[in-house]
Amino acid sequence: MYDRMQELSRQDMEKIHDAAMDLLKTTGVAFNDEEALAIFKDNGFTVEGATVFLEESAVQKALETAPKRFTVHARNPQKSVEIGEDDFVFCPGTGHPLSWMPKATNARPPWKTMTTSVN
Repeated sequence: MYDRMQELSRQDMEKIHDAAMDLLKTTGVAFNDEEALAIFKDNGFTVEGATVFLEESAVQKALETAPKRFTVHARNPQKSVEIGEDDFVFCPGTGHPLSWMPKATNARPPWKTMTTSVN
């Protein structure tokens, strides 16, 4: 049987990290929210249109302030999940299913009631 869980070598992790940092710096991330763009701009980030370009130092600074563990609360408390430290969650390759927002209306779907809290 095929082993679906394989550890990455330190070299593989560094390649992924370096490629991600390069994408954030050269391609950037699109934010379709004027308030978010203003926050980035006010904090010295390069913003072109709806795209924010992130330097590795800013990413590292943000990671230092991120919680080591948090809970994603589901409507059914038995389905809530802990993420962080030794706990992880597999999600679809296209992103978390609750990050969907219809472009036509920019409205939040009525079922998007999940909240996050920091432990």
